[in-house]
Amino acid sequence: MNSLKRMLDLLHLFTPENTVLDVETICTLTNHPQTTTYRYIRELAAAGFLQRLPNGYTLGPRIIELDRQMRNHDPILVYSKQIINELAEQTGLTILLSQLFGDRVISIHQEIGKEKLDQVDFSRGKHMPLFQSATARVILAYLLPRQLKKVFEESHPNTEDPSYTWKSFSKDVLAIKKNGYSISEGSITPNTTGIAAPIFNEKKRILGSLTLIGPANLFKVFNETYLANLVMHAADLITQQIVQGEPITQKPILDLNTFQ
Repeated sequence: MNSLKRMLDLLHLFTPENTVLDVETICTLTNHPQTTTYRYIRELAAAGFLQRLPNGYTLGPRIIELDRQMRNHDPILVYSKQIINELAEQTGLTILLSQLFGDRVISIHQEIGKEKLDQVDFSRGKHMPLFQSATARVILAYLLPRQLKKVFEESHPNTEDPSYTWKSFSKDVLAIKKNGYSISEGSITPNTTGIAAPIFNEKKRILGSLTLIGPANLFKVFNETYLANLVMHAADLITQQIVQGEPITQKPILDLNTFQ
């Protein structure tokens, strides 16, 4: 199992800054012997996860196949699709669906609303800032205490705000759990507000989050309580469908008049 994990960890080396890596670079980054590195690369290439280029290796076509499979059949996306479409259409806001992956929060779908936002890119695969974004913070708030402590200790040193302590973070987390949602105002993009609610799996463990994103002035028009209730209700409906294992068939699912 450890050998398999070490082999799959090679895929994490490929980033937007390092799209092609040669064997020597991979050896340096992983500290693996060259013979081990060659074996891992050969097996990953045979499975389609890596492909050979003249100057090294890059991610392979099998990943594209898997992504297409997930885009079309991932239960979270399937159960969220109608709700996300209704939210975007009825509010004009951008809707973001994100998922927890280890110690990272990743966007798995972004639906652009009529109120388009400049310099905002939360497209599929984007990592969300753990301590600045409402999207990630509402997920962190529902981690087990030991998981939360571990994420904070490992990830917080890389943030730009060293004054943000475990004590202040814990206070924020308690407030999020009490309210049932998280809100961030201009912390990632100026004049942009996001409000997020948690999505859970069948074991009531945190799975991801649903976020409404839009211009700060528009959020003030809508009223925070109204949007908070709306996003929490939508996230609860997604959780309900995940637990039941089947989509809600009624249309529309959301009636915004309920939250007036």
